[in-house]
Amino acid sequence: MKNKIFFISIIFFTNCIFTVSFAQKDTVKYISYIEDYMKYIDTTGKDTGLITDGIICNRNGKHIGGYGFDIFANIAGDSIVKIKYHDNLYINTYKTCYYKNNLLVTVILELTDNYDGSLSYIRKEFFKDNKLISSIVLKNMLKKKKHISKTKTILLDDGIDFFKEYGNKF
Repeated sequence: MKNKIFFISIIFFTNCIFTVSFAQKDTVKYISYIEDYMKYIDTTGKDTGLITDGIICNRNGKHIGGYGFDIFANIAGDSIVKIKYHDNLYINTYKTCYYKNNLLVTVILELTDNYDGSLSYIRKEFFKDNKLISSIVLKNMLKKKKHISKTKTILLDDGIDFFKEYGNKF
């Protein structure tokens, strides 16, 4: 009986290892495909001229920063493929969202110093069917702890919200 349970356990764990291995290969393939898609969009995406700019004020109405969106369409000009967001509230925050078939596939978060422009933080997140499949921090050199909260932002929510706001323009 012990040998039978041991044998079944080995088969079960072997199956789990192969399943995880294949799932990881599929994820790596998908990310590679999306990286190629992003390069394609960066070279062929058409700036629509739809730019939204605004100011950020504190509770007293004092101007303390600004923000902006830049919208890019596919070659045919009939759907959004990229939205770039930027704000300069305490630190320059850039969020670049890529969409394929009206679904979010990637968001890149970059934080740069307001004074010298040095890149302090980069994170890429990849999504499939609006679910996070990979999150990679490529650089984390933040000097001030007060900016840590900017790294904790949920990029999936931002990417979906940006598309809801600007996706109906096409």
